[in-house]
Amino acid sequence: MVKILGIFTCYNRKNKTQKCIRSLIDKNKNINFSFVACDDRSTDGSYEFLISCSSIKVIRGSGNLFYTGGMIKAIEEAQKIAAAFDYVLLFNDDVEFDNNAIDHLVQQIETYRDSN
Repeated sequence: MVKILGIFTCYNRKNKTQKCIRSLIDKNKNINFSFVACDDRSTDGSYEFLISCSSIKVIRGSGNLFYTGGMIKAIEEAQKIAAAFDYVLLFNDDVEFDNNAIDHLVQQIETYRDSN
């Protein structure tokens, strides 16, 4: 099974973040996902949701990181473990992925790699 490390940042979008993570995991059955997330001091329960998920390593931001700063923090943390994964996926937490979207992407990458 392909192992992917997903990296994202979030702030006060608990429902969107939950849908995004669920769409990745539930709609891509051939992939084993783990995540590194930077929560920039959410007050809507986003942080509590993230820390309740065993597959998500959570970095707590200062509240002033915004998107770029949050992604930098998450990427810095992810670099410590990225070698254990086949691929790394950076994404926004407000995206709901289509069925098999990442499965198809991996298939395309591996087909291209095998042909060269």
